[in-house]
This record gives sequence, structure tokens and C-alpha cells, in this order.
Amino acid sequence: MDKTWILKSRDNIEYRRGLNKFLDFAFVNTSSDNMIKCPCPQCGFQFIQTREDAYNHLLIKPFSAGYTLWLRHDEKPAEESSTCTPIVEKPTPEVNPYLQMVHEAFNFTMPPRSEETTTGDPVEDDDIELSYLYDGPSREAHDFADLLADRAEELYPGCSKYSKLSFLVKLYHIKCMCGVSDKAMSMILDLLRDAFEQAKFPSTLYEAKKTIRKLGIEYKKVDACPNDCMLYRGEDEDATKCKQCGTSRWK
Repeated sequence: MDKTWILKSRDNIEYRRGLNKFLDFAFVNTSSDNMIKCPCPQCGFQFIQTREDAYNHLLIKPFSAGYTLWLRHDEKPAEESSTCTPIVEKPTPEVNPYLQMVHEAFNFTMPPRSEETTTGDPVEDDDIELSYLYDGPSREAHDFADLLADRAEELYPGCSKYSKLSFLVKLYHIKCMCGVSDKAMSMILDLLRDAFEQAKFPSTLYEAKKTIRKLGIEYKKVDACPNDCMLYRGEDEDATKCKQCGTSRWK
């Protein structure tokens, strides 16, 4: 099987065709419950994914250039030439905590390798997609790419301490811990945008909440006894007074 597609740009039609041929091979030989070990840099053969998710992962990140003999997907060595490059295990680099947060939100737990420079041929207008090719990345893949972009973008030009994403997460954490109302938060964002015009603050609180939802770290308020005896949740969710001290929930 021709595997030169592995080295091509991920927007190249040959890469997408080759990727689908790999998925065909892998799912015929090693699928379990319609899932396979994903070879993307984040999953690193440690996590299993559906075909659609594996396809999206390998569009977001490159197919491992060294994985030309698909041993982990039951390809026999005799089917590949003796010049294949084996997989070389590399030490795990230190991961930015906000990058790790994005990865974990999308079940990507292994740290990424450095970004590659793509020099493959672009897709020509007259290239025809095969019927078995996906149309493109899913909404989840777009969300993942958006969060990676926010994580990499400086809060303002020259700012090395905060990215657009890290500042928003810290600001939203303060909102949750201190019980800041939505109205007050909107006013704070308006003030920040007015005072720091070059900074990349969310345009609205709604936009900020959309980003937080993509990370899967929304919060839910739970009433508590003023004397810290209990929380009103589970079977006590509808109780009107503390079952320990008798203090009213509402007064």
C-alpha cells in the first residue's frame, strides 16, 4: 500500500484519501466495539476512538511520519518494505496547563509534539472527493481548534504571562468563587475592554460562557446551610430547612 500520503499536507486530497484507507484497514483488522487505538500525537495509541473521531484527530494533528508499518493495527512486517522507519518513543515534554486543559476537554491526554510546517500541494479545484470521505472536521474539531488558537494568542501584544484563554479562565474562576453576578461580570468586561483596547477580552459575557462550555467546566450553584452543616443536593435538594441544626434554608 502506498503510504507517501502520510508526509503530505493535511489539506491535501491525497492525505484524506490515504487517511481513509488507513481507517478502512485498521477497522477491518483491529476494531473493538467499532473503535480503534488512535495514532494521533495526543492519543498516542493509548486511547480508542470511533472512526469519525480518529479522522478528526488526524486532521487536527499530523499522522505520525514514522508509523509506516501499522503493527499496532495488525499489519504484518512482510507486507512492508525493509526500509520502513520504526516508531521512536520520545520523552514526554512539559505541557502548558491550559493546553492540557483543552486536551482533556476533548479526551486528548498526551502532550503534543511541536507543530510541523506543511509544504504539501494544495487541493486543486477540480479534485473530486470520494464518496467515503468525510466533508470535513466536526463541530467538536472546530471547537478544539478554536480553543487551541485562544490558548496560543497573547492577551495583548507582548504579553507573555497570559493568553486569551488563560486570562478568561482565571477571570471566570473569580466569578464563580466570589459569586459575581452576570450583570456585574458584563460590566467588568465592558470596563476592561474600554480601558485596554488592545487586549483580547470576550466581546460579551455570552461569548465568554460559550468558551467555558467548550472546556466542559461550567458550574452549578448549590444552596448550603448558613452553619455549614449540609448542602441542599441529592435527596435533600427540595428540603426547606437544615436536617442537622434546623436552620431555615431561605432565611
